Amino acid sequence: MTTIEKNATIAAFLGWATDGVEYIAPVEYERYKPFRTIEGVFRSSIFQSEELRFNISWDWLMPAIEKMTSHTLWDEFNDQRLWDELCTFSINGCFDVLIDFITWLNQK
Repeated sequence: MTTIEKNATIAAFLGWATDGVEYIAPVEYERYKPFRTIEGVFRSSIFQSEELRFNISWDWLMPAIEKMTSHTLWDEFNDQRLWDELCTFSINGCFDVLIDFITWLNQK
């Protein structure tokens, strides 16, 4: 899986609407890309798949980490690597643990 595909996997895990090319981000992500109006009603930030930044931004990654660790199946998966990676401030390691969790979850 490429980094772009992994970022798309995380966006899907967070429930971002997508057509497979563009992703509609929640309001917290407005500071990264200004809102635009969709059909004159809905305002949101729209990102192309290559613009997703879960792999390089703690601001992007942490909401997904929080969702993962609060998931009802987290205790079953609970990977010590996450805590090790957080203690060493390794965004790549945390990103990988999150992808492993989502992959595991999708196989359940």
